[in-house]
Amino acid sequence: MRQVAGCALLGLALAALGGCGGGEKKSEEEAPNSAATAACTGSALTGSPRLPAGFPQVEHVTYTKQRTLGPTDVVEGYFEGDLKDA
Repeated sequence: MRQVAGCALLGLALAALGGCGGGEKKSEEEAPNSAATAACTGSALTGSPRLPAGFPQVEHVTYTKQRTLGPTDVVEGYFEGDLKDA
């Protein structure tokens, strides 16, 4: 039993380390993808988006698009400011 727990812990540690690094470095000057650009340049929704009860309301957010995919309401938009400001 002790060996199984040790192997499981080792496996989790290796999986965590494997997901942490490497990969190619992306340039900050790389052009954003078209979906992100469309969400950030669209006009604001005319009504209020359908968000779940208790969904956090953040100031300076502009919702630009809403659609339904099966049982899920997907809302797109953008925040004007830095992440720290949110």
